[in-house]
Amino acid sequence: MNQTQTEVVQTEKNNFIASIISFIGTLLFVISSTITLIESYKSYVLATENISV
Repeated sequence: MNQTQTEVVQTEKNNFIASIISFIGTLLFVISSTITLIESYKSYVLATENISV
């Protein structure tokens, strides 16, 4: 392979790695947001079930 092909392959490899890291970061954000929403809903339910109307 000549120099240009090597650079293109390296750039594609770097873009692929960057997209994987970005995907993992997005996945972690979604999972942590979901856990936070579930926990805050549980805490809301616990807080409201002790209130007698």
